[in-house]
Amino acid sequence: STVPASLSEIDLVGEVQASAPTVSNGLWWHGPAGDWFLAARDGGEAEFAAAICDDPEFVTLHHASFRAARRIVSEDVERNDARLELTVHLDRRALVEVVPDAGVAHAVTRQLAPQWRNAFCDNVSGPMMLPDMLRSCARRLSAVDIGWLIDTTEPAHVESWVFVGADGCSPLAPDELRPAVQLGEDAPLAERLECLRQVSLLVRVAHGDDSTLVRLRPDRLWLLAGLEQTDRGFVHRSDWHLQRCPQHGATAPTADAPHCVAHLRLQEAHWQRWYHPVWFDSELATRILVTPIALAADLVLGPGAPDLFGWLLGRRADHPGRRDKRDRSQ
Repeated sequence: STVPASLSEIDLVGEVQASAPTVSNGLWWHGPAGDWFLAARDGGEAEFAAAICDDPEFVTLHHASFRAARRIVSEDVERNDARLELTVHLDRRALVEVVPDAGVAHAVTRQLAPQWRNAFCDNVSGPMMLPDMLRSCARRLSAVDIGWLIDTTEPAHVESWVFVGADGCSPLAPDELRPAVQLGEDAPLAERLECLRQVSLLVRVAHGDDSTLVRLRPDRLWLLAGLEQTDRGFVHRSDWHLQRCPQHGATAPTADAPHCVAHLRLQEAHWQRWYHPVWFDSELATRILVTPIALAADLVLGPGAPDLFGWLLGRRADHPGRRDKRDRSQ
């Protein structure tokens, strides 16, 4: 059993640094209470937060805060959960650029006309359906602030869009679609983003009585759609493990690694494991010893054997078989 020993909660101010690739190397916190290490949880939002930290050309870390709860029983850490909130600033120029209609192929311009067709089907290259990876990316357009995207205060909406090749102006070729087609459903986020970097996305945005054609980086559109826009910047929340030591093989951040001020609220509960002595139980030992013998005797001597053993062990005062004789005499 365990008994509570102590409970403490402290607030600390330090600095957190990312070590790319952050999903495997983690986040490193330096502060007055020593160093801490944040390890990404499998299958959670930490993978997304790691991708944000690994794109310094697009993302600037502004502030980090995390609440951590640790449970230590004797010397064993049984719980080390940490909830991280990252506030970041984004460089819009690293995501979007305005392009003139004359700067793209004529076939692409036709596709960007008001779309009566199914936008998920490439009619220029034939009846070629877009891979699920690109479909999912295009759907994320509805999750972003289009006005922020083109830097306008006017009401804006997406009028049409089309994926193009790596040159940013030509229709997609089958070879350019193949990596997205071959991508597995359970592929890590880093592989998905790498796949999206191989193509570009053209979007015509209608605003007021005008429209603007822009070229987007699909991988960064994916990241933008996963952030919450606030008056403090863009925010993302994720779950990590808080550890005193880095994971085996983790590489420390470089001098120019992304970093920011970080607040840590740490709650630690210490418990002591208590061992209760177990005294020797003679009756239990006798039962363990006699049970297989009694079972064998029952099979050989018949149903009266348990009564015989009960009398021999002192559990019955009368002689086995007496009651049966009295019953028969009555």
